[in-house]
Amino acid sequence: MRVNPNWTPPFQLHRLDLSGWNLGPQFPLWLQSQHQISAVDISNAGIEGELPTWLWNFSSQIELVNVSHNQLRGQIQNIPSHSTGEIGMSLFVYLNSNQFSGPLPRISIHIFGLDLSNNSLSGNISNFLCHAQKVQYDLRILHLGGNDLFGEIPDCWMHWPYLEVLNMKENKLIGSIPNSIRLLSHLESLDMHKNMLSGPIPSLQNCSMLMKVDLAENGFTGTIPRWLGTSLSYLTILRLRSNNFNGELSPEFCHLTSLRILDISNNNLTGVIPKCLKNLTAMIDDEVDLSVGFFERWYSSSESFGESALVTTKGHEYEYFTIILKLFVSMDFSNNNFNGDIPIELTNLVKLKSLNLSRNNLTGNIPVEMGNLKLLESIDLSRNQLSGKIPSSFSSLSSLGVLDLSYNNLTGKIPSGTQLQGFNASCYIGNNLCGPPISKSCSSIDGGKIPKNESERDDGCEVDWFYVSMVIGFAVGFGCIYGSLFLVKSWRIAYFKFLDKKLRSFLVWAHALSA
Repeated sequence: MRVNPNWTPPFQLHRLDLSGWNLGPQFPLWLQSQHQISAVDISNAGIEGELPTWLWNFSSQIELVNVSHNQLRGQIQNIPSHSTGEIGMSLFVYLNSNQFSGPLPRISIHIFGLDLSNNSLSGNISNFLCHAQKVQYDLRILHLGGNDLFGEIPDCWMHWPYLEVLNMKENKLIGSIPNSIRLLSHLESLDMHKNMLSGPIPSLQNCSMLMKVDLAENGFTGTIPRWLGTSLSYLTILRLRSNNFNGELSPEFCHLTSLRILDISNNNLTGVIPKCLKNLTAMIDDEVDLSVGFFERWYSSSESFGESALVTTKGHEYEYFTIILKLFVSMDFSNNNFNGDIPIELTNLVKLKSLNLSRNNLTGNIPVEMGNLKLLESIDLSRNQLSGKIPSSFSSLSSLGVLDLSYNNLTGKIPSGTQLQGFNASCYIGNNLCGPPISKSCSSIDGGKIPKNESERDDGCEVDWFYVSMVIGFAVGFGCIYGSLFLVKSWRIAYFKFLDKKLRSFLVWAHALSA
């Protein structure tokens, strides 16, 4: 969209959505003439330079300003609001994914949503959180992730009692989370992953509305508290990976019936995997599905903000957003010190798409019932002490895209199935297995003799019945057709007349083309 810099539009807009248009590089100055506008979305528009100061007061009706995903730079000045705090007159501001630098700005107490993520903002956050000592902010959504903020989190959460979304991920924050965070009784999402925070998890028992807690990749210590299960019954996403948690999982942990994404990997947890995990009913059916309204409500209320979560699966880390996120169910217990058997009860969680129990001290056989997890796309049981055979039920896992059973004590033949033979041999290395895709022949086991229980199994150890049946089917079909032509004279004459007619038509067509 190209207009004269001095252009004054002959209209007054109520809403403007030019997201994705090429408006830049100059900030569209003609917006100053729109005194009745309530929503402006010029995100991802190729705009450069600094943010004009008139942006916050050119319209007394303004409720939404979205200039995210541009190349704006410089410091962000204080952000006022014309709102009186009434519903429908509160400002949502999205300045994320730009190149802003300097300290955090001061904001009006009536701003409802503020997203400053993915910039280069720096400095201590105390001046921002503790500036107004005797007032309470109306802010519902605060996203400061992906910046260079440092220092300790001050004990000032009592000034932000209405917060529903608090995201301070991927900064350089240190120390513990202050206890006043328990006062955020409306909090639904807490994300502070990838900082340098330490100490035990603060009490969040009063934050009973929490549906997402992500404290991954920090230095938290102590045990996983029992109150998680007794107080946070709506919790849908729990990520505590890459910390220093120890001890066993308490029975109360199994009360988290709404969990869909559970990641407690890379810690020092011990004991057995609780059998009561079968009570995580959101991993079994969709009847308890509060997460859908949760994500949709945030998205519609702010018109721009969507909840997301990081999921480690298939050896990579993915970020899932809003509605797509609710479709994914995963469990990651890897790189801990869990021992004992894989509980059969785990196979009741039929909605699982990703299961990682690798790098523990698990023993015993792989449950035969593992084939019940038909939706599994990734399963990693590597680097344990599992023994016995690979259950033949693995052949029925048709959605499986990643499999790793390496470095256990598994024996016998790898069950036949297109999926299992399609994986790289490295997925089975470090065991005493035989058969495709590894080069070791099953006839070499036990002095060239196949164990009795192996030879009696109709699993295609010596003959691949799929190919045999294909050859037989071809032979029968060929015999039925051409055998009939050979034996029945009238059919044979009709068949050759048909071929002669088609040949003549082809010759006429070819002659016409050459002419």
